[in-house]
Amino acid sequence: MMSQEDRRRLAAIERHMLADDPRFVRRFRSRMAVVDRADRTSGGLRVLLAAAAVLGLVLFVLGSLAGAADVVLPGLAALGIAGAGWWLRRRRQDRPGRGGRSER
Repeated sequence: MMSQEDRRRLAAIERHMLADDPRFVRRFRSRMAVVDRADRTSGGLRVLLAAAAVLGLVLFVLGSLAGAADVVLPGLAALGIAGAGWWLRRRRQDRPGRGGRSER
């Protein structure tokens, strides 16, 4: 938590920057809005990929225990799709110029 004094100082810095270079502040705010929007939308993708991974794992284990190939194969497919989606998501985040980790 920020103290009241820290908040006051931060507000003073923001006012000074806005008075000094309003164009920079506008560009910075618009960029932050894009990053915030990307963070919000990626949350749903994470949940979807995790659900696919759990479903795939459950199908794979139950199908293996029951000896049912018609349950094992969709489980493997769900695991593969979840793994590929997770890998592509991480790869996109790591790319420079895309708001990934290298810029933060």
